[in-house]
Amino acid sequence: MSNLYYKTGDTDDRGAVLLHNGVGIDLTGYTVVFVLSDGHDIRFEVPCTLGGTVNGVDALAANGGITINFSTDYTGTAGTYYGEFVATIGTNVIHIPPDNNYTIVTIMEAL
Repeated sequence: MSNLYYKTGDTDDRGAVLLHNGVGIDLTGYTVVFVLSDGHDIRFEVPCTLGGTVNGVDALAANGGITINFSTDYTGTAGTYYGEFVATIGTNVIHIPPDNNYTIVTIMEAL
């Protein structure tokens, strides 16, 4: 997933496909959040919905598809954040930084 840019107060439902070695991760039964952190004292867990649309194509949860549900709760404070997906099923927790790098999320002040 490429870096994301928003202005304070924006909302967005952003589709993504979570991959491992180029193959979609079967997320059936998982709970997924997109963790945003400024690396200091701000940390959010943005809920994700299983399944998503990426570039106009439906992506099922069984093929790694998710939708990040950004609301004003997560875009209210301007700054630069680092993001990664965390998928949980039972006691199994998987941290999924895309391409082993964090996604950079920049939230700029709205004019």
